[in-house]
Amino acid sequence: MGILPIIIILVSLLMISGCTDTTSTTTDQPGETNNDANIEDQEDPGSTLVEKEWYYVNHYSGGSDRETSSFKVEGSQIKIVWDVRGDSGSDFSNFHGAFCGRKGSCLKTWHSSFVPNHGVTYIDQVEPDYYYVDVECDNVASWSVEIYEWK
Repeated sequence: MGILPIIIILVSLLMISGCTDTTSTTTDQPGETNNDANIEDQEDPGSTLVEKEWYYVNHYSGGSDRETSSFKVEGSQIKIVWDVRGDSGSDFSNFHGAFCGRKGSCLKTWHSSFVPNHGVTYIDQVEPDYYYVDVECDNVASWSVEIYEWK
């Protein structure tokens, strides 16, 4: 008699007898459920998980250099959606934006020499604080910046 029939018999006996492993390791991600875990030990996933999303903070626009008013950020990440339109009478345009803390340190910059243009800039690991956007531009008809925070 070979080893395969013995394995089949052992597996069948384990299934029939209802033997289960009482210790388990899980690698579930937040929001997933471990079907092998004891139901009594599980918490309601909706009670502890809070879904994060992008929240609108502010919108700024202009046609020349500008330092925006400061705005409060409480989230952990920032998304900046920017758009720039060129001056039709010029061969060259320049748009430079910087996301800065109130202490004057700029955390992220973005730049475009091609106008019209638009983009999205992300800033990770932002501390809750007050920030502002500093825009410098040449030969630009208009620009706009929308700020969103992840919380």
